[in-house]
Amino acid sequence: MINPDDRAAIVAFVNKEVPPGCVSVWLTGSRARCTQRPDSDWDVLALHPDAPNGEYEVFDRGTPRGRMPDGTVIELVVAHPDRLRTDPRPYFAGCRQFGIRLR
Repeated sequence: MINPDDRAAIVAFVNKEVPPGCVSVWLTGSRARCTQRPDSDWDVLALHPDAPNGEYEVFDRGTPRGRMPDGTVIELVVAHPDRLRTDPRPYFAGCRQFGIRLR
């Protein structure tokens, strides 16, 4: 689980970085699987209908980074909603299996 303060910090960062229209926000990676270390980053996926949908476009643009209140890194990937539904790569497959929907 994710505590309410951490959820609020992540959603606030996404709201600052992603244009209006974001359809959902997901926590993924080690923190969603509960296998994180104390210094693990926060892997966050925001789905937006205007985001890239090409197989290589998603990660080619780089990922915005932010900080949690404790200083750990938030790493944000913004992708089209179809990527979560159809992309077989480990990042998206892991989110489908273990992701925690934050919004």
